[in-house]
Amino acid sequence: MALGLGNNSNNNYTDHGDIAGIDGSTVLGLAFWVAGGAAVSASEIRKGSIRLFEMGGDRSYQIREVGVWQLNSAADAIPPDATNWNHFLVVYDGSLDAASRITIYKNGLALALSGSYPGTALSSTSPETFRIGDANVSGLIGHVRLWQAALTAADSAQEVHRYWACRRAHLLLDAPYDDALYARDYSGNGNHGTWNPINGTPEQRQGPPVSYGGTVLVTG
Repeated sequence: MALGLGNNSNNNYTDHGDIAGIDGSTVLGLAFWVAGGAAVSASEIRKGSIRLFEMGGDRSYQIREVGVWQLNSAADAIPPDATNWNHFLVVYDGSLDAASRITIYKNGLALALSGSYPGTALSSTSPETFRIGDANVSGLIGHVRLWQAALTAADSAQEVHRYWACRRAHLLLDAPYDDALYARDYSGNGNHGTWNPINGTPEQRQGPPVSYGGTVLVTG
């Protein structure tokens, strides 16, 4: 089992610096695990005006570029469980028709989205930094991965339970958050995180159901 970091307030976040591969990108894939607490949100993940994942007050899942476009899922009436991990994959592909450019998978199933749609490239937000858990967050975050690539549902199924990223091509960030507050990036790009302890220091907790991807021998 891996470990996750618990965010205990609304404004704890980890800052992974200015990941330039996000700016102006035509494809992007973001995967992560979350386990919520009793508060509003599982997480907010952003780079400047680009919100790659956040939650509304009605617990709808959102992705948007502030003031430009926004897509929402239906409201989720089920409160998050502090021990029940959910896996998300957010995919942006600017080569597709407008209504198909964003897909959000929750535990492998695509969510229905409605609203306005992004263009064929994400607007540049440099020199803003890539932040995870930036606002309205309560709970645990683990195994955050970011690719400059449009992952598929099959890619997600291959990645979801692996400790290290299986797909290394175009990998921008691979942060399992298993090392206390170091928040190191194992993609090889050096995008290590720094935690902002303004409202308390996040705690290391038990993480999502991932493994090193080894072979399992079944006998009987």
